[in-house]
Amino acid sequence: MVKKRDMLISTLAMLLIFTASCTDLPAPKPTDTIPAVTVPAATEPSATEPTKAPPVLEPLEGPGENTYDEITTEGSVTTISRYFDLDCDGSGEKIIIIARDIRPDAESSEIVIYSEFELEVNGFRAGMKSDGMDIDLFEPRFNITDIDDSDHYREIAVSWYGEDVYSGTVFYRYDGKSLTELGKVGGFFGKWFIGGAVDDGAVKVDGKGTVRTISLSSVLMPWFFDDEYRVESGKLVRIEKDLYPLEHNVTVLKDLTLRKSRTDSSDGITLKAGESAVITGSDNREWFSVRSSSGETGWFAVDDYHMIRGTGLPAEDFFDGLINAG
Repeated sequence: MVKKRDMLISTLAMLLIFTASCTDLPAPKPTDTIPAVTVPAATEPSATEPTKAPPVLEPLEGPGENTYDEITTEGSVTTISRYFDLDCDGSGEKIIIIARDIRPDAESSEIVIYSEFELEVNGFRAGMKSDGMDIDLFEPRFNITDIDDSDHYREIAVSWYGEDVYSGTVFYRYDGKSLTELGKVGGFFGKWFIGGAVDDGAVKVDGKGTVRTISLSSVLMPWFFDDEYRVESGKLVRIEKDLYPLEHNVTVLKDLTLRKSRTDSSDGITLKAGESAVITGSDNREWFSVRSSSGETGWFAVDDYHMIRGTGLPAEDFFDGLINAG
C-alpha cells in the first residue's frame, strides 16, 4: 500500500515538472512566420487575332472583251475554255462552255445556230436549250463579271438572241462547292453581234449588287421599261417599282370613262372618240395612266393582258396606235 502511494506521488511530481518546463518556452517572434510566396498572375490571351489578308480579286475584262485560253469548232459544236478564279480562293477554275447546233440539218447547213449550251466549272455542270420561241440562238462565248464586289464571288453570264428584240441573259455563280443559276434577265450582256453589226448589250452590272437592263412587257402591248435586279438569298430578284414611265401616243376610237385613281373606283374623265391621248405609265401588272388632250389624267385596268376591265372589250377597240404584239 505504501509502495502504490509512493509511485503515485512520484508520477504527479514528474507531471508538474514537465508542465512547468513547457510554460517557460519563448513565444515565437514575428519574424518566425512563413514568408509569403508571390504567385505570378496568369497571362491573359491576346484579344487581337491575326489580321487575315483580303482575298485577291483577279482583274476583270470589260463586257464582251473576255479573252479565252482555247476556242475550238468541230462541225456544229464550238468549245471555249478559260481558267479564272471565280471564288477568290487564289486558284483558277477551269470554265468550259460547249455550244451546239442540234438541228437535224445542222451538219449540212452553212449557218450555225447554237440552240443549246452546256457550262462546266470544275466538273459542275449547268445549261439551257432553245425553247423554239423566245430563244433563237445562244451566243457561244461567256462573260465573267462581278455583280457585288463585296461578296468575293465572280459570276458567269451567258446571253442569247431572240426573235427581234427578245434577247436575254442567264447568270451563274460558282462558290467552290456548286455551280448555281442566279436567274435570268431580259437583254444582252456584252457585245451584241447580229446582222453584221456590233453593239453593246442592254444589261449592265455596277459591282454594288444591282443588275440593270431594259425589259420587255407584254401587258396591253409590247413596250420596254428600265428594270433592276438584286441578288437575295442566292437568286436574282426584281426590284419592283410602283410605276414605270410609258409615253405612248394613241387615238381614241370609242368613248372610255376612266377611273380617278387606282384606289378610287369612282368615274373620272371620259376620253372621247377621235381625240388624241397619251398612255403615260403602268405598274406592269394591270393599271395604266392616261393623259387626255386637255391635260387631264385618268386610269384604266386590263385583265388577261389586253381586255379593258369593266367593258368586256379588248384595248384595240378603244385605242388606235397600240403596238401589235404579232
